[in-house]
Amino acid sequence: MYVDLDDHRSGQSRVFSGRDRGESVRDSSELKNFDEEEFEKIEIEIPEDTYIVTSSFLLGMLGDIIRELGEERARDYVVFDGPINDDAFEEAITEAFRGDDPLIDVDA
Repeated sequence: MYVDLDDHRSGQSRVFSGRDRGESVRDSSELKNFDEEEFEKIEIEIPEDTYIVTSSFLLGMLGDIIRELGEERARDYVVFDGPINDDAFEEAITEAFRGDDPLIDVDA
């Protein structure tokens, strides 16, 4: 499965942020029909002129998939091509399992 974030820009925006925006990309791409049996990986193309992709955006776009795959499998299954901070994806993975309560300590 291939998703090019350049196809989901707002104008010439160089920032991909916010859970709502990530959900919008998920809903307007093939990600909404994710089926692990059908695809070997998810490749996400990030435009070279991107300033930042936030963990909240990734959580909105990939949260359901991360929960379905599990932490380790998600790390192997989702591949980014372009400028991304690996910490943002790791934070999205952590948040995906935290649920709606930000006070839950997932490390406890």
